[in-house]
Amino acid sequence: MSVITGLIVLKNYKSITSRYFIYFLCYVLLFELIASYPRYAIRFGLQDYIKDTLFEKNFWVYNICWSIGSTIFFSWYFYNNIKSLMSKRIIKYVTVLFLFFSCGYMLFSFNNFMATNAKPILLSHVFIIIICALLYFLEMLNSEKLLNFYKTLSFYVATGIFIWMIIETPLIFFDRYSTKSDMDYVVLKWTIRLLINVFMYSLFTFALIYCRPKHD
Repeated sequence: MSVITGLIVLKNYKSITSRYFIYFLCYVLLFELIASYPRYAIRFGLQDYIKDTLFEKNFWVYNICWSIGSTIFFSWYFYNNIKSLMSKRIIKYVTVLFLFFSCGYMLFSFNNFMATNAKPILLSHVFIIIICALLYFLEMLNSEKLLNFYKTLSFYVATGIFIWMIIETPLIFFDRYSTKSDMDYVVLKWTIRLLINVFMYSLFTFALIYCRPKHD
C-alpha cells in the first residue's frame, strides 16, 4: 500500500530525501519478496537444492538488506534532514564504525551471519537508527520545525521507524521460544508483528498523501 501510494505521489516530491524514501519502500518490498525464497523452494519442490546449505534459511537476506542496508539508508536520510553539524558528525562516525564492524563480523563469523540473526549487527543497527531519530526529534524541538512538524514527511518517517524499532526488536531476541510447543506465544508474536507493520506502513501511507512537499 505504501509503495503504490509512494509511486503515485512521487512526482509531487522534489526533495531528494523524500524521493529516495519512496525508492527505499520499493527496495523493502523487493527484498521481502527475495527473502521468501525458502517458501518458493518448498512450493516448487526445490527445497532439496538448498537443504543443509548456508542458504537453507533466509537470515542472511535480512542481515544484509535490512540490518545493514536500512541502517545505511536511515543514517543518510536523517543526516540530510538534520542541520546541526554536531549531529551530522555523530551520525557519520557511528555509521562508518558500524560498516567496519559489520564487515568484520561477516569476515570472522560468516556462518553465523548466513544462518542466524546476526544479533551484534542487529543491536548496532537498532542503536544507530534510534540515535538518528532522537537527534532529529531533538533538533525539531529546538527549531522552527516544531511549528510545522505535522506537515513534514520526515517527522512521520522518524516516528514510524522509532516506534517500530522499540516494539519489534525485543521480539527477535525471543525467537528461541517461538516453537510449536508454545503456540500461544507464536500467535502473540505474529499478532504484534502484524499490528506494528500495519501501523508503520499505514503511517507512511498517510504521510505521503497528507504532507505537503513544500514543507519537507
